[in-house]
Amino acid sequence: MYDVGLFVGKFSPPHIGHINAILNAGTLCKKLYVVVSHHEKLESAMYENTGFAVPTLQQKIKWLSKELDELQHISVIGLDESHVPEYPDGWEEWSYLLNDVIPETFDVIFGGEPQYASEGYTKYFPDVKYELYDTERKEYPIRATEIRNNPYNSWDFIIPSAREHFVKRILLTGTESCGKSTMTKMLSLLYNTSYVQEEGRYYSRRYLGGNDAAFEPSDFISIGMEQILAEKKGIETANKLLFIDTDSIVTEFYSKMYTGEIKQELIHFRHLSDYDLILYFEPDVEWIADGYRFNDCDDTRMQLDMQLQK
Repeated sequence: MYDVGLFVGKFSPPHIGHINAILNAGTLCKKLYVVVSHHEKLESAMYENTGFAVPTLQQKIKWLSKELDELQHISVIGLDESHVPEYPDGWEEWSYLLNDVIPETFDVIFGGEPQYASEGYTKYFPDVKYELYDTERKEYPIRATEIRNNPYNSWDFIIPSAREHFVKRILLTGTESCGKSTMTKMLSLLYNTSYVQEEGRYYSRRYLGGNDAAFEPSDFISIGMEQILAEKKGIETANKLLFIDTDSIVTEFYSKMYTGEIKQELIHFRHLSDYDLILYFEPDVEWIADGYRFNDCDDTRMQLDMQLQK
């Protein structure tokens, strides 16, 4: 049993193979630090042509921290090596960084790459043992490179907290009573995933007793906030795709219609959501009163339709 050990990796992204190796290391140490290394230039090259954003160091720390939260003897810590020469150069500078971020003396470093021992660990950490585990990936046959290239083929290997990074967000937008809410639910069933309902549909009945005349500008800020939070929650449970009913532009329209103004905070919500695909529904079906809709005026529907088309 070691007193203090390190498990070092890029975790880009973290997968179940990483977790398996971390848990194995955790059984051999009284205290284990999971060191999340991050080199901005190297990470950018790794994600080039994948179609996905480069995760930040903070994102990777968050993902692993959420998964390992209940294991009190395991701590996740970040190591930003962006200013160190890229691997395989820069071992000496990197060793100084590692010693700086770890708050105590460590006895062992765990890893899955045999060449690291001969290339740097033996030279720069002569008193620290380097332990290898599952170097051929037999227990979990997956590599982060495979996930970056096609995360959907390796979805079950990605740790749950990191899957949100690869979820495709599909927005369905349009005026009232154009079929988008029904289609949102149908698509989520078809693709076995979660969806985000249009929060504004239910706000009046929930908070204003169903009286639309009571709307104030702050109510539409609340609607926008609820929509953003619902999207965030939906991403956490999504299975590769997330279908989203309505965006902040629709909320802005109704804020202007009911209160005569649009608060700047509401406009800011536009920049908090990023969609991979937008499906636009035209108002070419009959308006249906379902007890949640604002207005049965065709003119209102057409005004919103024109604004969305801009």
